[in-house]
Amino acid sequence: MEEYKSGWPEQQGWYDVLIDGVIEDRLQHWVCHISGRHHWKDRDGNYIEALHNVTWIGEPTINP
Repeated sequence: MEEYKSGWPEQQGWYDVLIDGVIEDRLQHWVCHISGRHHWKDRDGNYIEALHNVTWIGEPTINP
């Protein structure tokens, strides 16, 4: 059985995630082309990683 992973995925896209170990959601992993920094964003465009611990599982999809 696959386990949730910490850190950043290699690919950009939408992932199944746990937020703070309990809240299941779909977040978009993307890399800023200017700064090169990785980010997690929700469907509304809110940045998540600055406030919460995000772990992810599976392969990315194009759509949430």
